[in-house]
Amino acid sequence: MAATHHRPLHALLGGGAVADLLLWRRRNTSAAAVAGATLFWFLFERAVYSLASVLSNAVLLLVDILFFWAKSASLLNRSVPAFTPHFALPGGRPALLLQSRVGAALVRDLIQN
Repeated sequence: MAATHHRPLHALLGGGAVADLLLWRRRNTSAAAVAGATLFWFLFERAVYSLASVLSNAVLLLVDILFFWAKSASLLNRSVPAFTPHFALPGGRPALLLQSRVGAALVRDLIQN
């Protein structure tokens, strides 16, 4: 009879963080993975939510947070977030002409529809 070599399951799964996750050796990490997978399953299967909707809502939430952070920082005399870009509209006649043409086109479109 040939001798059989038994290796532990942890070693068969690679012996790293993935094996710890699958074998529930790090309970908090494993529970978070199961909760995250359940949340994704619920959003995409049961609530019929699309990936585009999830991403657009996440970006909208991020913009809202940055807006309120910047506004509250100016009211509370704190530093404004460093990663908010500063945009300035160009001045002069060409910019005003472009804005008036776009505005007129929007008004015409709203009136016609």
